[in-house]
Amino acid sequence: MTTTQWENILEAFFQNNQIYSSYRCYGEFKSLFKKSYELSNSVQPYWLNFREKLNQFDDEDSNSLKRLIDEYV
Repeated sequence: MTTTQWENILEAFFQNNQIYSSYRCYGEFKSLFKKSYELSNSVQPYWLNFREKLNQFDDEDSNSLKRLIDEYV
């Protein structure tokens, strides 16, 4: 995927509560993050922006996703 496509997907997370409130959402975004890291061998800037925006959420699912991203940074 292109950088723009990644940015659009990650931005959609915050714009649509049907995404971020979904039961499986955080697991899917963890998988996306891991795949992105696998492909590039680094944390891309769009994930860092995504991680910063995750601070608006404070529940176990979002905290788990934050910890995962933080482990790779």
